[in-house]
Amino acid sequence: MLLAILQSEEISRVLVLEDISRVLVLEDISRVLVLEDISQVLVLEEKSQVPALEKKSQVPALEKKSQVPVLEEKSQVPVLEEKSQVPVLEEKSQVLVLEEKSQALVLEEKSQALVLEDISQVLVLEDISQVLVLEDISQVLVLEDISQVLVLEEISQVLVLEEISRVLVLARRF
Repeated sequence: MLLAILQSEEISRVLVLEDISRVLVLEDISRVLVLEDISQVLVLEEKSQVPALEKKSQVPALEKKSQVPVLEEKSQVPVLEEKSQVPVLEEKSQVLVLEEKSQALVLEEKSQALVLEDISQVLVLEDISQVLVLEDISQVLVLEDISQVLVLEEISQVLVLEEISRVLVLARRF
């Protein structure tokens, strides 16, 4: 009979419980109330009769934007994320660091290599975008004395200097 009620054409009039904890639990199925007529089912025709919990004002305060943890506000994000707080080592003016290949000048052919008559003529790089990347040993700077050549086999070997003014200023040590 209960199954017949649920399959009724008037099923839309049946009270729907949103919270399972509010349902009456019977220890014995034989004690379940059987309604012979679907019209005997409780019908809430007006919205105002719906349990107060459904009203927006009754929703837990945590759902209100003002109750969201303060940490989600941009101004509360750790200060370390601010550019001015990033370790000084990352500042372009203090290091010779290649973060991206696109920031460097790539020599595709040996003919593009810089020819220096004297190591003292090496260019001092003011901007990291001017850094020279050597992809292949054949692209190494061409100098009159081969012993003066600086070979970088991997980009990870790029010198990190304390001051940009010291970049590529080499003395004859060979």
